[in-house]
Parts: sequence; C-alpha cells; structure tokens
Amino acid sequence: MAKIRIEMLTPGLDYAVTELKTFLARYTNAKFACCGEDLLLQLRVDDAMQPHWYSVHGDGKTQVFTGGNASSVLCAVYEALAHAGILFEAHGFSLPGKFSMDAFMTLNADVQPKVRLRGIRQHINFTMDISSYPLKEAQEYIRALARMRFNAITFHSYPGQWHSVDPSDPEKCAGHFFYGHCHEVPVEDELTMSRIRNRKIFCIPEVEAIYNEPAARAEYAIYWLNEVIKTAKEACMTVTLSVEPDVDGEEMLTNMLKDVCRLYPAIDILELISYECGGNFVPPQTPVAEAPRFYADLLGDKILSADGTLEGLDDEVPYCLYGGSMCLKRMVTALSCRENWLPEHNQPKLCVGMYIPCVKSLRILLPMMRKLIPADITFSMLPAHGAQVAADNIEKLHLTDADWQRFMLYSWAEFDGNMFMLQMSTDGLAKLTNMPDADSIYGVCVNHWRTAENALAIDLFAESAIRPTTTEAFYRAFAAKTGIADADAFVAACDRLAKLDSYAREELMNIGFPFEPCWYRPGHGVPLCNGLKHDNMVYGRSEYAALRDAFEALLDCAEGEQGIAFLRLMANRCQASVLHIDALFAVREINEYFDFANPVTPDDETAAKARDAIERASAFVQEYIHLYGEILTDRGCEGMVANYAATMPVFLRLVSSHFVEDKNTDVSAFFDAPPTPDSEIVD
Repeated sequence: MAKIRIEMLTPGLDYAVTELKTFLARYTNAKFACCGEDLLLQLRVDDAMQPHWYSVHGDGKTQVFTGGNASSVLCAVYEALAHAGILFEAHGFSLPGKFSMDAFMTLNADVQPKVRLRGIRQHINFTMDISSYPLKEAQEYIRALARMRFNAITFHSYPGQWHSVDPSDPEKCAGHFFYGHCHEVPVEDELTMSRIRNRKIFCIPEVEAIYNEPAARAEYAIYWLNEVIKTAKEACMTVTLSVEPDVDGEEMLTNMLKDVCRLYPAIDILELISYECGGNFVPPQTPVAEAPRFYADLLGDKILSADGTLEGLDDEVPYCLYGGSMCLKRMVTALSCRENWLPEHNQPKLCVGMYIPCVKSLRILLPMMRKLIPADITFSMLPAHGAQVAADNIEKLHLTDADWQRFMLYSWAEFDGNMFMLQMSTDGLAKLTNMPDADSIYGVCVNHWRTAENALAIDLFAESAIRPTTTEAFYRAFAAKTGIADADAFVAACDRLAKLDSYAREELMNIGFPFEPCWYRPGHGVPLCNGLKHDNMVYGRSEYAALRDAFEALLDCAEGEQGIAFLRLMANRCQASVLHIDALFAVREINEYFDFANPVTPDDETAAKARDAIERASAFVQEYIHLYGEILTDRGCEGMVANYAATMPVFLRLVSSHFVEDKNTDVSAFFDAPPTPDSEIVD
C-alpha cells in the first residue's frame, strides 16, 4: 500500500486536491500521508505560463501538476487521471479496466490547448436538458464537464425562464420553465409513470410541489441556477450568463439588466445576444441602393465605409439583417448606459453576440459590431442550426486573426429541431476545431440538450478542443477504451451515423422539434411534418434501421461494460428514430385525401380512413415512448420521454379533431415560444 502526500505549492488549488483524493481513494488502495510518503503529488500555478497551458511531469516517485491558472492545474489533474484509465464523460465517470498508478506517476505532457475557453452552451429551455434535473444531479453534470477538461459554460436564459423580463411585473417573473409550457406526466400510462420522477408535472422535482405558486417557483428557479453557477465556479469554470435584449429603450433595458446582475452576482461574463434569426421584426422592403442610408439612420454613420457603402452588402438585402440590426441597436443602447446597470463591485465582463444562421446577414453584421462595440467587449456568434453547417458558415465568413481571438463561437453537439432522432454531430465539431491556423483561439462552446445520447460528440469536442483530432482516430480510441473489439466496424457505424445526422439536418429538418405548439394548430397552417419529403423520410428510416442492426451486431465483440452500454443505447435510439418516422408516415397518408390548408368536413369514408391512420400513428408513438424508457441513463432521458409523451399524442389528437364528432382541441398555454428553426435562410 503506497503512501501518497499531496503538496499544494500555490494557494487556492483546494478543488484540484479534493478531486485527486476522490479518485485515488476510489480506484487505488493508497494511503494519504503527511510525511514519510512513497509518492509525492505537487500542484502549482506557474505565472510564466499562458493561463490556458498546463503540464504534467512525473518520474515515478514525484508527479507535478502545473498550470497557468487554477483551472489549468485542474485540467492537468484530469489529464493524468484519464491517462491512468478513468473514462470521463458528460454523464459521469467509470473505470473500463484497471487504474494504472505507474501510468499516472510517469506521465509527461506539456499541453497547449487549441481552444482557450471550451465548454457547453446550455439553453436550459427544454425538458431533456439540465433544467429538469434535481439540483444535485445538475451540479454533478457540471463536475462531469470539468473532469472532461472543459473550463467554460454558458447558460442562456430565455425571457421569463431564469430572469424577469420586467422586474416591476410579477406576471413576467422567472420560473416559466420550458417557455411556460406545462408537460403533464401521462398518469394513465403506468409503465411510463413508473419511469419518471414526477407525479403530475414534469419539472425539477423540487419544484413540483410549488409549481402552481408563481412567486415561489420563480424564487426557486433563481436559487437553482445560482447553485449550479456556484458549482461551476468551484470547478474553476468561466461562467457566462446569456440574455436577449427583450425590451426596448434605455430605461427598460437598464431595469432588466440591473436585475439580472443583481440575481446572478457570481457570473464572469454577461452576454447580450440577439434573438434567434433576429427575432420577429418585420424587415422593410429596402432596395439595395438605399440600404446603406437606411441602416446608417438606424445605427449611425459609423457603420458606413469611407465611400458611404455598407461593408459586406452585395446584390440583395438579406432577410436576417434587419432583425439582427434591431437587436444590435438595443445592445448598443444598453452598453451606452452600462454604468447605470453594472454593479459597483465584481462587475462581469461583457459580450455581444449574434444568433443569426445566415452568412449573408453576418457578413454585414460583423463589420457593424467591430465598428460599434468597444474593444474591451468580446463577441459571440451562433451562425447556424447544426454543427456541420455552423462550421461551414464560419469558414465562409473568413474570420480575421483578431476575430479568432475575440469570438466565442457556438456550435452544436445536437440540433434541437431533430431532437426526437438520434444524432452524431462529430463531423462538424471536428471540422471547427481543426479550422483555425492560430496556435490558440478564444473560445468554442457547443449546444446540447440530451446528455447520454450525445456523449460521443461531446467527448470528441472535449478532446479536439485541446488537441485537434480526426473523427476516425477518436472513434478508434473510444472503442479501445470501452472494450469494443471490432474497431473498423465501430468506426464505420459512427461515421455512417454522422453522415446521416448531416443529411437529416438538411433533408429532414425539424422532424423532431420538442415543442408541441409548433406541430399543429387546427385552422392555422398545416402539420409540421408536411414539410418533409417522402423519399427523404424513406432514406432516413432505412439508414436508422441499418444502423440499429450495425450497433446490435457490434455487441458480439463488446466485452467492456461501458462499450456494451453505449452500443445498447445507440441501437435503442436508432429504433426509436425508426418508430418516429413510421408515426409520421402514417399521419402523412391523410394528405392524400384531406387538405389541412383548406379543411372541409370530410365524408364518412374519408374520416374513417383518417382515424385508422391516426390510430396506427398512435401505436408507433406509444411504442417509441416505451422503447425509449427502457434505457434511462440520466434525467435527460426521462425528459425526452416526458416531452414526447406531451407532444406527439397531443399533435395526433389535434389532427384527429377534423375526423371525429367529439372534438377536443384543448391545448396548454405557454409564456413564450421558440421559433421553428428555419433552413431557408442558411447561405
């Protein structure tokens, strides 16, 4: 039994010491000693290093963990623990084999991460993300990210979810979880009920008892997020809170932002970001020749080039430009009076961002930002829906060297429009981290909602943001670590799923959007799935079925617990994707004999055919719910079941209202709504 002494050469590294002790105590029989040690572990900050650099240097007897700051020292600790055999993932940690103390004590590595601030962007807006987690599980999720050597996290608060839109109006307070859309647990389904840790309403379990008390719910929402932020800070992460400029005018903006700063005093960065796609501002019909003057009148002559032109404008005024410009105007107004809303002490740094999935608009908006925003304020950009398109759009923007050092770039580990389907965003994430020529860039964070289902993409990003890698190399390393013997077949399956993910983003967009009000409202448009093409659905279904078979076949060569669990999850979710497409096939049959855009009362034969189609679709939906519920790796899986059960049956009931006498078109109210992601504005 080795005796280990841990020596903290720089004050303030207590969390790193605690983590070292936690994992060495769990996976070794070592004894911790104050003197007479066999092994010495030293932790220190080296001010001569770049803040994001870290190193691990051991000779078998002494191991020294060094970093440019406390966060980097922590990364050095996790680097060595992972090298010794621990598998750190977003949904937890495990030891696939044996812990190698020799590997731990002899590792020598000097690491200069490609991405200085790397992590996750949490929308905290849907049931399958951490905004439904019990507090302790949400905190453990944060710790899991830190163990993957992520050192940054962005929490985005939509209006009324985690902050008040108008502090003077109690109706616009925080606590409107999931856009204020209530997700009732299907109490009539005993099997599903038994799998969800809520009795009637799906939400943070601690909130359910006070769900119908808005003031108490708002208070707990703020407490919950503050506690999660506190955990992130303990784990040495840079914390950004992101909000939209949801009110107009200096006074209203001041009141909202002052309240946000008061509610969340521990944040490092406050991000003001545009509405998605620029919001609902209706763009004027501005001829190209008049656009420079129009936008100069809106934002000031400072945005114009010396010759009076608008940098980036070509032969058309892009659709998102007006909305993005209106948001930028509000953000410039807010910054002009920041002394009125920033706290006197412990002021967060500021960031201005654009959530604009339109390259043509961004080519104009980015020069505007450079000219209007003070140099001490960083930028952020979410330039597309989906990882591959985000990387493609960033490439098209030809960012300058200065841009790479100023921008927090946002990408995707999964796309919410296809949430009901299995995804694999590894290709786009690998492309982005391999793109810049600079030794290091400022930051990249990725969106995700589900955790277990997207673990591989998140894992790849964690690795590639430090040492850019290829997807094939990463898949092979994962197979080796988790006991999947046929690496070639595993690489082929993962690569095929990644290609299907990109295909589905382009050709099956919004096939799985997890917000029921977007699916259908009788008398208002057509079902969301009507926009899909039949042949694309056929191809998608066949690919998911083939991938299900491929992941199941790999079980024959899987020996490790981690690999087996991953393959079973992938096969399960592929089959669930097949069932979802089958349900939509059944519903879409109705289009052959009924016009949802111009509905008329159907004859008895038509109504009977439609009811039969809906009954078959309903059977597929119930099979999806029960199949998905067989593997609940984390709370987010419960959230998926709850969301699907609160979305698709309601959608089918509303469709059926055209074909039954006892019509039920009751729907839940909601406080706010996300836009359905738009593919038509992507360059």
